[in-house]
Parts: sequence; C-alpha cells; structure tokens
Amino acid sequence: MRQTLARYHAWLLLLVMALVSLAGAWVISLAIPIPERNDFNIVRWELRHVPGKWLYLTGRWFTGGLSHVEEDDRLSRFLMLSAQISEMERAPPDDDPARIETLGGLRRERDGLENDVEAIIEGRLTAVLEEADLVSSVPLFPRARWVFPPVDVEFDQPPRVL
Repeated sequence: MRQTLARYHAWLLLLVMALVSLAGAWVISLAIPIPERNDFNIVRWELRHVPGKWLYLTGRWFTGGLSHVEEDDRLSRFLMLSAQISEMERAPPDDDPARIETLGGLRRERDGLENDVEAIIEGRLTAVLEEADLVSSVPLFPRARWVFPPVDVEFDQPPRVL
C-alpha cells in the first residue's frame, strides 16, 4: 500500500513538473517577439517533444528497463547506423533503387532506436551529475534528491534561426 502511494506521488510530481515546464516555456515565449516561420520557437518545440518523451517513459516503466549490456548494444548500433547514413549521404547522389532502399532501411532502424538512445544518454549524464553531487531537493519532499533542471536529450534538426 505504501509503495503504491509513493508511486502515485512520484507520478503526480512528474505530471506537475511537465506542466510547470510547459507553462514556463509559454511564459518565456510571451517575452520573446513573435518568431518568423524559420525562427526557433521554444513553445512549439516543447509541445512537439514533451508528450512523446512522457509516453516513452510511461511505456518503458511498464515494460521494464534495459540491462547495461542491452543499453551498450543499442547505443553502439545507433552510432554505427548514424555513421553509415552520413557516409551514404556524402556519396555522390545516384538514383540506384537498391541504394535508396538501403538508406531508407538504415534510417528506419536508427529511428527505432532513437528514443532508447536518448534515454540511455540522459540516464548516464544524470548519473554523472548525481555522483558529482549536483542535485537539489524537491520542495515539500526534502529527502527526495534530483538533478535540476533534469537532463533531456533530443536528436533533432537544429533551428535555422535562434
């Protein structure tokens, strides 16, 4: 019963943090002039990425975590696929259907690993920050310690204008 209640409080805290993050992004966007089409918009970026992040974390919580060996395998596969894709994209363009299909397959496989790899990197960076004792306490829960702001990694296209 206590464990269920603690888990409920943890999820409630995560939900509040997500809402505060979105509200903060909205407030910041009010202070910034309205961006043009190519300008970076933090609110749009947050609205596009935050729901996927929380859905991924919820799904990972239900399915269980990865072992350290599985994490290493996914991370190395992701990096190897990224290198192969970059090499193929730098090659002179041709309309060879086999090359186009191979490139598409590599991109699909890499995209399938992206959320896991982002979470792995976030977890490892957070662990390093915790080891360095760069943690804060949570208001109303002084014994709860966490890295703030939380580490968030997102592989995305860079904005054209900041």
